[in-house]
Amino acid sequence: PHWGFPDRMAGVGGVRASLDDMVAYASAVLGRGDADTVATLAQTLHPIAMPAGGPSMGMAWTVTEIDGHVFTAHDGGTGGFSSLLVVDRERGRAVVALVDTNFANLGSDLVDLTLHLYDPDAYPVPPPRLLATPTGELLDALEGDYVLEGMQITLERSGDRLRGRIDGSELIPFGYDSYGVFFATTFEAVLVPVPVDDGPDVFDLLAGGGVLRAE
Repeated sequence: PHWGFPDRMAGVGGVRASLDDMVAYASAVLGRGDADTVATLAQTLHPIAMPAGGPSMGMAWTVTEIDGHVFTAHDGGTGGFSSLLVVDRERGRAVVALVDTNFANLGSDLVDLTLHLYDPDAYPVPPPRLLATPTGELLDALEGDYVLEGMQITLERSGDRLRGRIDGSELIPFGYDSYGVFFATTFEAVLVPVPVDDGPDVFDLLAGGGVLRAE
C-alpha cells in the first residue's frame, strides 16, 4: 500500500508530480523551456568532489557512464511507488519512468526497464518476474535458525513453500519468483539465497533499499 505524508514532510516524499510535470522537468534539464528554470537547474548538474571510487554526483544527481554514454539520473521510491529520471544531455534525450510498484528491493529492475525505453535496440526488455516453485533442495538448504542484526529468524519448509518467523512472530509466508528470489507476502522485503561452499546456505534480506546478510 502507498505511504501517506503530512505536509511538514513534503520535501522527503510528499510532493506529487504527473508524468507531464516530469517531462517538463526533464526538458528543462536538457536546456529547453523557461530560461530562468533552465539556468537554475543547470547549477545542480555540476559534479562535486566525491570520495575515491564513488559515483560522480551533482546536486541530488548521480552521473554515470553506461556503454560510452554519460547519464545524469535520479531515482526515488516510497511505499507502492518507484520513479527514475535518466537524462543523456549529450544526445538530448531523457526518459521518465513512474511505476506503481515499489522496486526498492529488486535491484536493477527499474534501471533495466528505463534503459529499454531510452534505447530499445541497445537494451532489450528484461524477462518478467513470474511466480515459480523453488526446488526441494533449495528449501532444505535454507531451513534453519539465523541471526540478522540481532534479530532471531527461523525459516522452515512447508511443502513447496518457505515460511519465516522473526523474533517469535507469527509465521510469514514467502512467495518465490523466476529470478530465484523469495518475497514476503505481508510486507515489503525480499530474501535472496546465498550458496556457501564450506557451510550451509545463508541469505541476504533486502528491505527499505538496504541489504543485510544473515548468519
